[in-house]
Amino acid sequence: MFGKKCSSCHSLGEGDRTGPDLVGVTKRRDTAWIKKFVRTPGAVIDSGDAAAKEMLDKFKGVRMPDQDLKDDELDAILAYLADCTAKGMCKIATGKAKHANEATPAEVAFGRALFEGSKRLTNGGPACISCHNVRGAGILGGGTLSKDLTHAYPRIGDPGLSSALESTPYPVMNQVFAKRALTSAEAFALKAYLADVSKDGTSPTADHNFLYLGIIGLFVALGAIGVGAAGRLRGVRQSIVKRGAP
Repeated sequence: MFGKKCSSCHSLGEGDRTGPDLVGVTKRRDTAWIKKFVRTPGAVIDSGDAAAKEMLDKFKGVRMPDQDLKDDELDAILAYLADCTAKGMCKIATGKAKHANEATPAEVAFGRALFEGSKRLTNGGPACISCHNVRGAGILGGGTLSKDLTHAYPRIGDPGLSSALESTPYPVMNQVFAKRALTSAEAFALKAYLADVSKDGTSPTADHNFLYLGIIGLFVALGAIGVGAAGRLRGVRQSIVKRGAP
């Protein structure tokens, strides 16, 4: 359950990822606080909780999504965290996952086609570019509704990205892909593409294409309105001239 729900953002003894390393968390925080934070982290942060605010600052404003876990599921995860704390670390058993560096150029290209939408996903899910951007994606760049994924691979690691693509743990992503899951081949190809994109370690340039298109669209709309208004004014003038003719 930890591998499916948590490992895309958290490790157990291997250092911080998108969120904190969770070895020792059962000693740092009491059980009631952990349960409340896991289920409703946004509410805890917004309440002014000092520990939650400290984490939010440390991880640059990245908020953990609410986790809809039953009592027995959350108790099981906490027991697992306590056991891993006692051992000093745990390796997440995610099965024999193929590493991104084993991908062929064809698989990387397939991942790019899936990301940009030129190749449809098998189960009908939307292309990643609908919400996300990466360096060099598409002619007009990618979406800005969700996080730029240019450095997603080094940020959460190979196992973490595999987990994120296969289990879609984030709330909006989970709703979108709940009944339209990626196939194993698609998840691997996307991971391989994101790994390849991340090899250029510089920050991606800001994407202004949508801003430019919006400005152009505004001028086109204003021009169309102007043409229509001019036509109406000519018609008004003609009717006035006709009424005033002897």
